[in-house]
Amino acid sequence: RLHRPRDVALLAALSIPFVFVAELLGVAVLFALPEEAAIVALLVVVAVVEEVAKGVGVYAGFHRSRFERDLPTALKLGALSGAGFFVAEKATAIVQVVGLGSLPLGEAAFGTSGGGGGLGPAAGLALLALPLLLHVVTAAVGAVGATRGRRAWAATLAVAMAIHFTYDLAVVSTLG
Repeated sequence: RLHRPRDVALLAALSIPFVFVAELLGVAVLFALPEEAAIVALLVVVAVVEEVAKGVGVYAGFHRSRFERDLPTALKLGALSGAGFFVAEKATAIVQVVGLGSLPLGEAAFGTSGGGGGLGPAAGLALLALPLLLHVVTAAVGAVGATRGRRAWAATLAVAMAIHFTYDLAVVSTLG
């Protein structure tokens, strides 16, 4: 149940298993496409699934009149939703960056091996800042529309999806 703003962050974080399943289904369905088309299509799937996961709790909170329908509340809820989603999504990456996966106990607990691809903790944390900003901004964009109803939410959600897709495409294009 949504009673406090932090419940939005928790709901976004708890959506991660469902997000991963949906994204894996996308990988399976798009596997037969040519590689370049499959990558672009998968980035669309990722943007759609993640933005809906971050936005549905915010929309539900406004729809059920749990929160004030104003800009400051929308921005706060969007930031909390994006941050909650980010923390849950990146938990495995953080484990790898700090090298916990290279320890026997860490490998048993997290199913990892190796120390994060040669990145030091400072570089790894810096690489996490941009995705955090992405998730907070896109969730806030969707939240602003959620204050005005279903159609406005759908429109701002589409804008958030476009921002997310553009960011992911830039990252994939840059990193190869």
